[in-house]
Amino acid sequence: MLIRRLLPTTLALAVSLTAPALAQATDPPVFILEGSRLSNLPAGAVMLLAEDIEKMPARNLVDVVDSVAGITLQRDHGIGDSQHAANAYGAAQPLILLNGRRMVDMHGAAANLASIPLQSVAAIEVVPTGGGVMYGQGANTGVINIVTRQAHTGAGGVHLGGGSYNTYEGGLWGGTQQGNTQVFGAVTGLRSDGYRDHNKVERTAGVFDVRQQIDRSVLYFTLQAGQEELELPGAVDINAKRKSGTADAKLKQHHYHAMPGIAWHFMQTSVYLEGSFFDKNQKDYDLTTQQYVNTNIDGYSVSPRLEGHFETGSVVHRWDAGWDYYLTRYDSALTGNPLEEARQQQEGVYGRYVADYRSWLGGHLGARRETVKQSFFGSATQPSTDYTLEMYEGGVNVRLAPPLVLSLDAARTAQAPNVAANLQHANALVPQEGKIYSATLAWHHDHQRSSITYWDGRFENAVYYDRNSERYANRSDDTRRKGFALNSRWQLDDHVWLTLNASLQKTQYREGAWRNKLVPDSPRRTGYAQLDWQAAPWLDVGITQHFYSSRFFNGDDANAEQRQRGYTWTNLSATAKVANSRITAGVYNLQNRKVYDTGYYDAGSSTLFTYPLPERHFMVDVSFDF
Repeated sequence: MLIRRLLPTTLALAVSLTAPALAQATDPPVFILEGSRLSNLPAGAVMLLAEDIEKMPARNLVDVVDSVAGITLQRDHGIGDSQHAANAYGAAQPLILLNGRRMVDMHGAAANLASIPLQSVAAIEVVPTGGGVMYGQGANTGVINIVTRQAHTGAGGVHLGGGSYNTYEGGLWGGTQQGNTQVFGAVTGLRSDGYRDHNKVERTAGVFDVRQQIDRSVLYFTLQAGQEELELPGAVDINAKRKSGTADAKLKQHHYHAMPGIAWHFMQTSVYLEGSFFDKNQKDYDLTTQQYVNTNIDGYSVSPRLEGHFETGSVVHRWDAGWDYYLTRYDSALTGNPLEEARQQQEGVYGRYVADYRSWLGGHLGARRETVKQSFFGSATQPSTDYTLEMYEGGVNVRLAPPLVLSLDAARTAQAPNVAANLQHANALVPQEGKIYSATLAWHHDHQRSSITYWDGRFENAVYYDRNSERYANRSDDTRRKGFALNSRWQLDDHVWLTLNASLQKTQYREGAWRNKLVPDSPRRTGYAQLDWQAAPWLDVGITQHFYSSRFFNGDDANAEQRQRGYTWTNLSATAKVANSRITAGVYNLQNRKVYDTGYYDAGSSTLFTYPLPERHFMVDVSFDF
């Protein structure tokens, strides 16, 4: 019902606001930055800038990304949201990037977004139904690219906060520019007892960026690092008390991600040579073996690419071409057991061509061929596995009336199971392949925007993560996902902004014993509304409303058990500004709902398990800018 109400209201608002604005309309903002391969984002893409993030009553990057329609981040443990899994556009985890490089992830969980300080984020790009050609396999469920800040002027700040569950946090950021040299850094820390027994969390993380311009070239280096210790209370029986769970289980991890690069900019061509070095060490509790597992992932990447543009008559041509190489080494060991080792080499070559005719008609074509080779050593007995993946994308854009754009797109996608998934199986998993079609109607004017995207995709051998067994698997039957996603932000008057995001989707099996059954853990409807009100020159008030509909528990492919409950969740914050200082007070889960984001069905015990979310809680933050 929420979506049925939101869609016509927002479309009507779009028409009413578009008509008077056409005479003074401007093109969508173009965001060009080393860290993004897409200088002009697709019509259906969502970009959140730092100024948008500052207005949100968000405590970390997980809250920010979760506001985008079509993206659902399901929280497991900890007030700091360090453990979460992503569900994008009716399917599994999207490809998550940091400055265009893949973030290290494992065990089916989304890369730890909460380890990136909010103060270090310049922009977040969400590409809903494409991106595989530019970024490689795994982008079939969309791309989330986090672009970190650069220092353009000398500035800095510090903040301290605390609140419920004995939570304390703080951070420091600053940047300076001296001539052609830019330096930026941000660090943050969090400590909390958590909202359940055995749920303490301690985390420190930071981002450092330095850039040097020399004539037409730019040298840049970004480092993101962090460490964390988190107690894991585990899932609880749906009928049990929310404080019960697994005692004495902990997760300890530390990581770094170093990203050097150099760019040469010429009149019509830019040359990039980028790379990365990464290492992640993690010790966590395996529920299946009831032992601790020590896991280490490390490796490097190299990504040279070319970008260019030229004009012929009334046509503007743009092109991209490049090569990506990732080497990832993986090893894990149960306490007292032999070591398992594996290595994955991922190599891809791609090209993309974009043409714009008289600024009203455009089109694009792209292709990528990628090979993935996985080798296993130590106690692992699997033979080496090779995958060859091919991805294609194409589309047409029509500017109906500036700045109203209609975009029609199609893509062939592919994704190989990661090396950690194949370590868990005697026989290698099968690559996921699919086709997805989408249509987007988008409107941009200054900082106001609205887009509605329809997508329809069909997928074979979908790779998913089974929470019950904590293992990867292939879905035995083909799946189909389709739906609408609405993302919009409007200025209602000089002091009021309104954000309305919503999705209506359906993900189901196309054949087999579960034909027409809904794929578990995928909500049919989601909604997000945010109202920003400048109540006084010194006071800002923000309120957000999340809505998630019911869905079946992970593992209940037969749709035979009860559904996970849908729920609404309200956050309220107020910020008072005095000179260069700010005091922000927030209340989260205002209605004090006893809810959960995700859960699973254990067929062996016929029991439904959940990961409860915190009850109503409060936070206060004091910050100073200098």
